[in-house]
Amino acid sequence: MPLNDLNFYIYGLYALIGCVIIAVIIVLYSFKVDKVAGISNWLFRTYFLMGVIGWAGNILRDAGLLKVDLEYSATAYIIVTCVLLLSLFESFRRLNNAFLLILIHVIFIVYCFLYPEYSKLFTIFSIYGLIFYSIIFLGLAKRTLKTNNIGYAFIAFASFIIVFTSLFQIYVVKIHQNYEIAYGLAVTQSAIGFALVGLGFMTTLLFDKQKQLTLLALNDPLTGLLNRRGMDYKLSVSLTSSERLNKCISAIAIDIDYFKKINDTYGHDAGDAVLIKIGELLSSHARASDVSSRLGGEEFVVVLPDTENDLALGIAERIRKEIELLTIRYEDFIISLTSSFGVSTHCGKIDIDYLLKDADKALYSAKATGRNKVFNFDDLEECS
Repeated sequence: MPLNDLNFYIYGLYALIGCVIIAVIIVLYSFKVDKVAGISNWLFRTYFLMGVIGWAGNILRDAGLLKVDLEYSATAYIIVTCVLLLSLFESFRRLNNAFLLILIHVIFIVYCFLYPEYSKLFTIFSIYGLIFYSIIFLGLAKRTLKTNNIGYAFIAFASFIIVFTSLFQIYVVKIHQNYEIAYGLAVTQSAIGFALVGLGFMTTLLFDKQKQLTLLALNDPLTGLLNRRGMDYKLSVSLTSSERLNKCISAIAIDIDYFKKINDTYGHDAGDAVLIKIGELLSSHARASDVSSRLGGEEFVVVLPDTENDLALGIAERIRKEIELLTIRYEDFIISLTSSFGVSTHCGKIDIDYLLKDADKALYSAKATGRNKVFNFDDLEECS
C-alpha cells in the first residue's frame, strides 16, 4: 500500500504515542492498586502493554523493517480492544459474559483472515470499531455523569472519536474505495484513542486518589464518622439554610462513661472495638441530613439540622438506652458500657462553635450528676 504521502503524518502520531507511553508507564507503576474506580488495573496494564507491542510492530512495518499483513494488525487491534473492554467493565469480567465477549471477538478475527481483501478488511474493521467503541462511549459517558470523574470523560471522548472515524472509514471505502485514506484514518483513530485512553486512565487514577485523600482528611479512620473538619464541611449548607429560614439546629454531645477504665481493663484494642461499635450505632440512627462525628478520644457529637429541642432530647434518650443495652464481645470478654449526653438547640443565626460548647456544658453536667443520662442545656440555664 503506498504510504509516502502519509509518512510524516504517521510518524508524528507515533511520536505522540511514545510520549503517552512514557507518561502512562510511570503512573501505572507508581500506584500499586488492583482496581481503580471500577477499572481493573492489571487488565488495563495488559491492554496498555499489548498496545505498546502493537504500535512497535506498526512502526517497524511502516519503516520497512517488518513485513506484516493488515489482517494481523486488525487482529491485534481487536484483541487489544477486547482486553480494554474487560478492564473497563466489571459486567464483562463475569464468566459467562467474558466467554460471550471473547467468542464474538474470535468471530471477527476469523472473518479478517477469511476475507483479507482491503475492501472487506477495512469494512469489518470499521464495523467492529463502530459497535464496541459505541459500547465504551455509552458506558463511560454514563459513568462520568454518575461519578463526576473527568478521567472517564477522556476515555469516552476517545471512544467517540473512534466511532466517528469508523463511520467515515466506511464511507471512504464503500463510496470512494480509497484505501490509503482509510489506512490513515485507522492509524489516526488508533493513535488518538490510545493516547486519550491512557490519559483518561491516569486522570481516573489521580481523581480516585484525590477522593481517598479527601475522605482521609474529613473522616475519622477508626469509626468512619466525620471528624471536626468533615463536620464543618458538611454543615456549611445546613447552617446557611437554617439562618435563612429561621430554623433550629440541635447538637447532641456524647461521652462514653469510664472509657479509660475499659482501656485499662481490656486493652486499647478493646477500646477501639467499643468506639467502632458506637460509631456504627450512631450511623444507624442518622437521618440523611444528620451529621455524626467523632471529635477525638471517646467524644462524639451528632448535629441535627431542622430539629427542635424536644425531638433532639428524644433522639438522645433513645441512643442512650441502646448504648446501655449493648454487649460488645472482645476475645473472651463481654464489655458493657453507658454514656452521658448533653443536648443544646440554637435557632436562626447559628454559630456552630457556640452550639457545640453549649452541648458540651450540658454533657459535663450529665457526667457531674451521675452519668448515663441526658442533660438539656436549657435546664442548665434555668438552674443558673
